[in-house]
Amino acid sequence: MAGMKSSRQNNKPEGRPERQTRVRPRTQGVGASAPKRTSSPRAERPTPRIPTRPFDRSERPRSARFAPKQGGAREAKYIPSRPPRPFTARATGRPGTRTTAPARTPRPFGDRSPARSGSHFTRPSRIPEQETRPLTRKKIQKPKPPRTQLVSLSPRTPTASWSDVATWYDAHLQKPDTYHAKILLPNMLRLVDPKKDDTIVDLACGTGFFTKAFTEKGATVTGIDVGADLIALARTHVPSATFHIGSAEDLSMIKSESVKKVTIVLAIQNIEHAESVIAEAARSLVPRGYFHIVMNHPAFRIPKSSAWEYDAKRKIQYRRVERYISESQSAIDMHPGTAGGPQTVSFHRPLQYYFKALAKARFSIDRLEEWTSHKESDSGPRAEAENRARKEIPLFLYLCARKSAD
Repeated sequence: MAGMKSSRQNNKPEGRPERQTRVRPRTQGVGASAPKRTSSPRAERPTPRIPTRPFDRSERPRSARFAPKQGGAREAKYIPSRPPRPFTARATGRPGTRTTAPARTPRPFGDRSPARSGSHFTRPSRIPEQETRPLTRKKIQKPKPPRTQLVSLSPRTPTASWSDVATWYDAHLQKPDTYHAKILLPNMLRLVDPKKDDTIVDLACGTGFFTKAFTEKGATVTGIDVGADLIALARTHVPSATFHIGSAEDLSMIKSESVKKVTIVLAIQNIEHAESVIAEAARSLVPRGYFHIVMNHPAFRIPKSSAWEYDAKRKIQYRRVERYISESQSAIDMHPGTAGGPQTVSFHRPLQYYFKALAKARFSIDRLEEWTSHKESDSGPRAEAENRARKEIPLFLYLCARKSAD
C-alpha cells in the first residue's frame, strides 16, 4: 500500500498547483460548534460615556441608570438627581453621539408628572428639603361651662327650711314646664275652688306660688313658712296677702276656728311631726272646714328605697319598691345639680299613718286622687315603655279631709 500511495503522488502533472481542501465546521448535530465571530468596524467604535459625579453615600439614590460597558456587558451606576445638573446628556441610540439638553426649571415638590423635552420623558428634579416642624397632635379641650354658684355650700346639716335655695327655687317655679305649673296648680284650683268670701291658710307657702293663685281668685290668703328668705320673696310677689315666718307645727298666729280652708302642698313629707301639723290645722278650721294635702305618693316615691327599672326582655319599665310599711327618714339635696349643697330631710310614712292621724284630729277623708306625670318621651327604644309607665304609676297623692261638725 505504501508503494501505491507513493506512485499516486508521483503521477501528478507537473506545473499544476496542489489543490487545498477547506474543512467547513459542522453547525448541526452532535459535536457542532458555533461559528466564530468576526470583528466589525462598528464594534471597534468608542462607547459614549455619560458624565457623572462622585456618589455620596449620605444621599439616597433616586434611580439607577445603566451605561454600556466595553465588551457588550452593562454595569449599573447610581446618578443622584439632587442638586439639578446644568445639562442632561443621554444616548440617542447611535454609539459615538451625544445630545445635550438645556437646564430645566425645578418643579414644585410633589409634582410627579414627567417633564417633556422633545420626544423624551425625564423625571422632575427634587427641590432641596425645607425645614419643617414635627407634627404634634393637639388635645382638643371642650369648653367648660361657667361655674355658677346657685346655692350656698353650707351648712350640710339637713333642715326642713328651703331658705338656703330661695333664689333657685323661685326661678325654678317660674318655668312653664314644671310639675307645679302643669299638674299641681290646675288641680289645686279645681279642688280648692277659692272664692271671694274664702279665708285660706297656705302652710309652707314658700315664695307664694299657690298663694298668688288663690289671691287672684278673690280669696283672703295667709301664708306661713319657716324660711325668712322665702317669705321675703313671697311678699314681693303677692303684696296683698299676709305672711308670717313660723312653723306649720305651731299656728299660734291663727285664731281657732277662723279659717275655712287649709292647704299644704309637697311639704308635709319634710316635717318631722306631721301629727302636730294635722292637729293645728283642725284647731284653725271652722266646723266642716277642709284640709287639702298634696304629697309625694308614699307607695311609689320612697326616698332611697324606690327607683325606675327597665326589663329588656319584656320591654317594660316599672317602679322598684324596696320597702313601704316601715317609717324612715333620709337626707336629700335641695338642689340635685349642686354637689355638697344644703340638704333637707324627707320622711316616709305609709298611708295608714296619715289616715290614723286625721281620724284622731276628727277629720274624715272626703276625697282622694292620684296624679301622674305630664312628661312624655319623644323617641328612643324605651319611649313607649316610659310613657306607659308614667301614665300607670302616679307621682303625687291628694287627700281632702273634712273636719267634723261637733
